[in-house]
Amino acid sequence: MGRGVFLAVLGILSITLGLCYGVPEKGKFHPLSDQMINFINNVIKPNWTAGRNFHPETDMSYIKRLCGVLPGSEKFRLPERKHLLGGLYIPKEFDSRTKWPHCPSLREVRDQGSCGSCWAFAATEAMTDRYCIAHKGKRFHFSAENLVSCCDECGSGCNGGFPSAAWEYWVETGIVSGGAYDSDEGCQPYEIAPCEHHTTGSRPNCTGEGGGTPQCESRCESSYKPSYKQDLHFGKKSYSLSRKPAQIQAEILKNGPVEAAFSVYSDFPLYKSGVYHHVSGEELGGHAVKIIGWGEENGVPYWLVANSWNNDWGDAGFFRIQRGNDECGIESQIVAEDYKYCEAYFNDTPAPSNLDETLSKVKRFIGKSATNDRIVLVTSGSTMVPIEQNTVNYIDNFSTGARGAASAEYFLEKGYKVIFLHRNTSIKPYERLIPSSLKVLELGSAACCFSTVRVKADQFVRVRGVLEQAVKYSPFLLLLSFENLSEYMWFLKVISTELHTLLGSRAMIYSACAVADFYVAQRDMPEHKLHSDVEPTIKLSLTPKMLLPLSNKWASACYVVSFKLETDSSILIERAKKALMTYHHNMVVANILSTRRRTVTLVESTGKVIQIDNPDEDNDIEWSIVKVLEERHKEYIKTP
Repeated sequence: MGRGVFLAVLGILSITLGLCYGVPEKGKFHPLSDQMINFINNVIKPNWTAGRNFHPETDMSYIKRLCGVLPGSEKFRLPERKHLLGGLYIPKEFDSRTKWPHCPSLREVRDQGSCGSCWAFAATEAMTDRYCIAHKGKRFHFSAENLVSCCDECGSGCNGGFPSAAWEYWVETGIVSGGAYDSDEGCQPYEIAPCEHHTTGSRPNCTGEGGGTPQCESRCESSYKPSYKQDLHFGKKSYSLSRKPAQIQAEILKNGPVEAAFSVYSDFPLYKSGVYHHVSGEELGGHAVKIIGWGEENGVPYWLVANSWNNDWGDAGFFRIQRGNDECGIESQIVAEDYKYCEAYFNDTPAPSNLDETLSKVKRFIGKSATNDRIVLVTSGSTMVPIEQNTVNYIDNFSTGARGAASAEYFLEKGYKVIFLHRNTSIKPYERLIPSSLKVLELGSAACCFSTVRVKADQFVRVRGVLEQAVKYSPFLLLLSFENLSEYMWFLKVISTELHTLLGSRAMIYSACAVADFYVAQRDMPEHKLHSDVEPTIKLSLTPKMLLPLSNKWASACYVVSFKLETDSSILIERAKKALMTYHHNMVVANILSTRRRTVTLVESTGKVIQIDNPDEDNDIEWSIVKVLEERHKEYIKTP
């Protein structure tokens, strides 16, 4: 297995490994023999101590099997994230276990058993830590079982995998919960038993034979209450890190442990204490681990690392390895993920003052529904992004809002009750059908002092028809408005959660709002108005993809429809299918900007593609969209 091909877990997908210079073995010592231990400790005398971690007769094929990082990791190279180091204090020593004591997973050492699943263990352990850190102590143990058995693109399960692919899988597909072997914790606990490295112990002896990869299951243990789909948790964006130690340290300081891969040599299984560096033996393979901190011992800088060979290996399951010289490639292979998820957005963004009032309106509206009523939440308009706390200036994105308003009207005609969540300045149902007041209205005659306002004769029939429709459906229509991005996000979360709780599959989410791709976080906003005499610096953050929690948590029982607007027709269907695969919802309404009134493509989670053509732009294409959606929603409700 080549030295330069192992993928690091958390950050760097640089492929070049640092050189590990080894001292040739004297004689033909078995790698696990007492002679080898004595040779390292008494002849080479490195900065670390060798000792007995494995029975001397353990087959080396077993240890090689534990090194489960496959060659070819360059196929999964991730974009590199660079931290700004100016003003960042990096301490001489750092231990995540003491920094975040409310996260017990940081102190855990798990056992991968006779399975080459180190790539999955290091990934899910780091994910678990980072989730807890980002959510201020909230615990969710990501399942190594689920990742090993279900991620086909990650490699070969128990026969090895690619760490970076594991982090991408978390972002795109999601991972459920699951604890250690025989723990009954979470949706899918690990099913491969730990084994005993030593001569005696409570576990069965380790062998070189290991079991096969567990079968992928899309369901949870019967004793676990949430469904598989409800239990899926997603990352936001995976990335690699520079091999520069300061970049890796900055990542750990800000977000928690990272996954790393390195080349394992036959002296490493003997590690007991001290700061490891390769001194003897041949390369066994690539191994993935979790870096949790750093420090110095006797002037030698090191990384503090958690292994997955149970807690009787090494220093209670942990080890230290030289830092700053890319020892065995450990600094060249770091990958990670920004687990801000969407909850972190809400942690940082104050709720609107009228949130409770809005939720009360929604509850009353739903409460008036019959047991078989269907309700659709239609979001419409665009989201304004303030750039000051006392807002004068803001960033806005384009949307006419007509699609949401027209669709709401046709949903009402199909018998739905409609919650219409719209930008306060955008088009509302039925209003779009009446020209501006100056074209429709006129004053009465001068004889009555212009005391009356009336509809012009040539507009009367049209206006009356629209008003009759508006009055007819007004009991079934709830209008709710938002002004900016944060209000929209909060309202979407609480309304969709309420629909999921009270209606389940009878609710539909029709997400037609044009959501800004970027926003200015509250902490990055100046308090007062930006002035034009100084060139402003505005820090934009990526808006979290709300489809992730919307379709998998807030409204997981509802029928969820999203929209995809592109300018390149050659990628439209591909992007729509990718969105369905990533966010696990039901339908994408896809269209090209220049032809959105004439042609719409509906892409279903089943893979079916329906093209709707509307050559006469005087007619609403939304009628045809709603007609198909009603049919699909009926089928969805009937599906157990």
